[in-house]
Amino acid sequence: MIGIQKLHREPLSDELQALLFVLRIDREAPDRDRIRGKLSSIDWNQFLELVRHHRVVPWVHTRLQPFPELIPADIRKELHADYRANAFGMLQLAGEMERVGANLDRAGVPCLMLKGPILAETLYGDLSLRTSRDLDLLVPVDAVERAAEQLARMGYEANDSVHRILNDWKWKLHHLSFRHPVKKVLVELHWRFMPASDKEPTFDELWRRKRKSGMYRQPIYYLGAHDLFMHLTLHGMKHGWFRLRWLQDLDLMLRRHPPTDETIRHLRKYRCLAAAGQAVILLERLLGTPLNPESHRLSASRHARVLAEKALVFIRTKEEWAVRLPPRQARRFKRYLFSTKTFVQKGKYVLGKLYPSSWDAAALPLPKPLRFLYFPLRPFIWFWRQMRQEAGAGN
Repeated sequence: MIGIQKLHREPLSDELQALLFVLRIDREAPDRDRIRGKLSSIDWNQFLELVRHHRVVPWVHTRLQPFPELIPADIRKELHADYRANAFGMLQLAGEMERVGANLDRAGVPCLMLKGPILAETLYGDLSLRTSRDLDLLVPVDAVERAAEQLARMGYEANDSVHRILNDWKWKLHHLSFRHPVKKVLVELHWRFMPASDKEPTFDELWRRKRKSGMYRQPIYYLGAHDLFMHLTLHGMKHGWFRLRWLQDLDLMLRRHPPTDETIRHLRKYRCLAAAGQAVILLERLLGTPLNPESHRLSASRHARVLAEKALVFIRTKEEWAVRLPPRQARRFKRYLFSTKTFVQKGKYVLGKLYPSSWDAAALPLPKPLRFLYFPLRPFIWFWRQMRQEAGAGN
């Protein structure tokens, strides 16, 4: 296995190396003296901060529980409190997942659960061993409006102002966000895996390959194995893998079900080989995930190696990358996202910038027969919107 430092020249902090070690405890079965040596020189407050940032509290708590004498009492107490709070929260979230699924089913909206409790059940076998703060569900694009109406009837409120005047939102975006003001549950309503992607499986294809959970009174459907692997790699890549929890998910998946020739054909069909290769490289070098021959084929790509090195920059920090960033960091992350695209995807992305958006229609409303004017007016409306935003930020 190639060392972490050969993936990136800058060293990882002692606390991050300790966290990576703890995440591997059950796989490598190290003795107590080795664990003591790894944890003896770290700043425990920094370590706890990293555990929370990467959202791996339950896994770390469980792996360190047999070694109470190695952990300061106050840190042990906080880890246990976080673990209990997460277990309760995951039970609540699982109940809400059933409720949302049942309401959509009654409205005739087919729904696939993407992550959250269903992923905890599928990969961890225990709700309490994974953290999740929201529900991610996928519906057909032509059912988005009906699904949004059902969520509104359940008390959910739109979490952001997304204009859906022109049809551009269907391919430029990939989800809408809703929040319940009382339950504090966030629901992300997806109709595709990635924004502005050029090739994805249709909902009908995903639905034909779906799996069904037997753990709930309400039928809960989720992605088939190849589709789930593809979705998890795309999701991690989109966020720069800045949380180790996403790698932890894939580590568990690949140890039980390593990629096969069929997996590679599936990824190639949807142009996701680089995303999977990036994930596999990070898994081997950070979590020690064993690679089978098919995994090695995925990691051999130069594009995948470049993307893995770029992602390590995001993993090393405690920034909420891809969430809310200062302008300089936002530009850096946008450059990374652009580098994840294939040549064809980059071309379509650039052309998409010339296509009128619903934001243009909101800024300059035109009657439907005149909406063709948005094409020649697009540069001027865009410039006007940018000026308004800068003026608003200045105030």
